[in-house]
Amino acid sequence: MKRKKQGIFCILSALFFSFSSCVAAPTSSLEKPPQTSPTTYVLREETDVNGHRAVYYSDGTFQDVGRAVPLDFSPSAAREKYGYQYFSANEEKGEGLCKLYEATVSFLGDFHRSDKDIAEKNGTYTVGSVNYAQYGLTREEATAVWKLVYTEYPEFFWLKNQVRYDSKNLSFLTVSEYATAESRAQTQAAIEAAARECDDYFSVYDSETERALVIYEYLLTTLTYAYEEDGKTPQDDRWAHSVAGTGTHRSGVCETYAKTFDFFCDLFALECITISGEGVHGESSGGHAWNVVKIDGAWRAVDATWADREEMYREWFGVPASEFAQTHVASTPADGWGVDYQFGLPEISEERLFPVRLTENGKDLGMYASVDSALKKMTNEGSRYEITLQADTSVTAKGKLHIGKVEFDAAATPKAASLKIIGRRSEEGTQTELVAKNALALRCPLTVENLSFTLPALTENGFTLIKLGENTEITIGKRENGV
Repeated sequence: MKRKKQGIFCILSALFFSFSSCVAAPTSSLEKPPQTSPTTYVLREETDVNGHRAVYYSDGTFQDVGRAVPLDFSPSAAREKYGYQYFSANEEKGEGLCKLYEATVSFLGDFHRSDKDIAEKNGTYTVGSVNYAQYGLTREEATAVWKLVYTEYPEFFWLKNQVRYDSKNLSFLTVSEYATAESRAQTQAAIEAAARECDDYFSVYDSETERALVIYEYLLTTLTYAYEEDGKTPQDDRWAHSVAGTGTHRSGVCETYAKTFDFFCDLFALECITISGEGVHGESSGGHAWNVVKIDGAWRAVDATWADREEMYREWFGVPASEFAQTHVASTPADGWGVDYQFGLPEISEERLFPVRLTENGKDLGMYASVDSALKKMTNEGSRYEITLQADTSVTAKGKLHIGKVEFDAAATPKAASLKIIGRRSEEGTQTELVAKNALALRCPLTVENLSFTLPALTENGFTLIKLGENTEITIGKRENGV
């Protein structure tokens, strides 16, 4: 049983440094493959953006055959990273900063792939150095580059959260537990095993919403927050501040949650950024890390650490920017160079994510970010559509999903043969609350089931709103029979 956290802050390890001199395809319900027969044959095979493959048969069915493209655990190119791109577009010394970023990633990547053992010297384990002076940078600017590489490459789990420098060079460190190639290889194998375990929860053609939510829920059902022996102080060991915690301990502090989410997003074809700053609860605050992930073209705020309770909460998945900023204060470029530097953030969406599942004529069309997103996909007037609120992923069964409120903005239902919206009910008897922010005009028959549905006004336009089951409540501020 997970320990329920009471307003936990994940205290990031102190980052410090010293002078060395002083120191396209359709979605589907994934039907079973057809029985072998002389008239059934394979038409084609397709692989989705996440590397999973579908086999299509002549009778119109297809089979999800799982991962077809091996996961690539090699470090991404520096030019693909948000921080590199931010340096290039926004900083006066962007060219030099980018060159040092690339040189740092190249050096650390070579060591990451090596079988090199690091000997202790004067109490430290120095991996090696990169000359920053040749790029016309100050030591503070060079340290800022290191900070972004440390943040944006969670696969470098062995990289210590300290850097040393002199007048020309940055020196990168590791810790004793990762000083040998054997220890790093064992940890890497554990991290890769966790990633493959998460991958088992994906299906072919999973939407970006579903892939991000699977990763989020995998972390909630797999990790526990890491404490020292007193059960109160956040764990300070290196593993607890990196993806190593996910692989070797199934535990960690906020850095483990955020960096694993980031790393897995990169593996599973999603754009993601890890953010550091302050987490705020009332009058209290503390160092914290979280993520923003791009879903359907918009950046969304995610905090898996704060969501990890005895129940599975989605309240920290896709939080509106203005609301998120009340409890998460990100570091900014204005905080200065050095280890406090952080790139400027992209614009984060004000839309709250309420993941739903959509079907058309009984065929699963996949998971969408919200009721509004699903409604926009209903374009066939002759089709029967069904929206399942607070829809399960393949991970949800491992946890107990918190039942809460779902909102939508749409002012009209789609033109269709019918629309059905289904909520869910918890073991304790609570049920989904669906709230329409705007007056709703019916343009097709609407059925609601197993939920509490509240809307300010309803124009029926000759169609009907049908109530089903004992667990359904409908509250309408004003009801009109329109033309």
